[in-house]
Amino acid sequence: MVYNIRILYVISHASPRVKRFQSCLKQKFQVKILDTAPIWYTHYVDPRIMALVSVPRLLVKIMKEAKHTRASIILVNHPALTTALPSLIVAKLLRIPCVIDYSDLIAIYDTNDYLRSALEVTLCKHATKLIVLTRCWAKVLNKCWKIPLAKIEIIPNSVDTEIVEKLKKIKIEQKSSSPTIVYLGNMVYRKLKQGMVDIQDVNTLFRAIPIITKHFPDAKFIFAGFRPNPRVKEFFKKIGLSHNVIFMGTYKYGSEKHMQLLATADILWFSAIKCIAMDFFDRFKLYEYMAAGKPIVAPDTLSTKEVLGIDYPLARCGDPKQFAEIVIKLLYNPTLYLALSQKVKKSAEKYDWKNISMSLIKIISNCINNKVN
Repeated sequence: MVYNIRILYVISHASPRVKRFQSCLKQKFQVKILDTAPIWYTHYVDPRIMALVSVPRLLVKIMKEAKHTRASIILVNHPALTTALPSLIVAKLLRIPCVIDYSDLIAIYDTNDYLRSALEVTLCKHATKLIVLTRCWAKVLNKCWKIPLAKIEIIPNSVDTEIVEKLKKIKIEQKSSSPTIVYLGNMVYRKLKQGMVDIQDVNTLFRAIPIITKHFPDAKFIFAGFRPNPRVKEFFKKIGLSHNVIFMGTYKYGSEKHMQLLATADILWFSAIKCIAMDFFDRFKLYEYMAAGKPIVAPDTLSTKEVLGIDYPLARCGDPKQFAEIVIKLLYNPTLYLALSQKVKKSAEKYDWKNISMSLIKIISNCINNKVN
């Protein structure tokens, strides 16, 4: 451990990415986590208003922690008002680097929120370094926001090595003869120009099921991670497919239930609406699936193409027929099934967190050593 380098890690929530960053950095540096959510978040007031009101308190808190820990650098998990603004001010006053990890989807969801978008642009421009998930998003930041590519570093989400090891130990007592297609995740509603929509677009997967069952009447479709609207269950009951579709509720990441779901799946799938956010940000779900080494049926977003390769067969966003066609081809064609399984496994090795984490350590070290402006 390099004891003379101290990192103040300012976060707005403890996402899986934040936990991985923390674990990685602790191997080399001293790390202090400062969660800003308890200071500004409330269920009773508009969070945006509360965030604005809380900035002075956050500024004092971050300054106090930075001085107390004698921070060498400040790492921020998103260019948001509650994390990046006070962190950048403190970094400037203390003359230490400030690195922003642009890995979450906030203003980019709401394409009408120009004020918040403008704020994020300004904060990103003043960071010492800006970490993003994909090359395609880095190009957008450079072309549209005029942020120099030299300032941008790419650290994608990655495959959890622990999940891979856990899956190797899972034993399936009796494999069903019926094909099993699994979706893990939830339904996330956000306000876009067209109104409130589920950006995960799970409804496209729902609409693909009747097409698939025409070819495979006994196919099982498992959805885990959310509780569906009663109308969804009524829809499947009405078309006589309620016995094919199973909703398993929530699960804990890394739990035995989670491992069983990944292990029993023949195919893993997910969708996405066509919008800027889903096109340029890679999905944590994709890497979660890659750990299982099974064929993945996914939408044709730029970020998915970047990870799986331009030659990987992807379905058009919002097109249930294409999603169904890819599933059917995989189930009818064992050669294609095996080929995509191997491709997913190779991608999983490339995006193994053990390899990706070295980039983070290098970025932090370079900032400390004044190798960046």
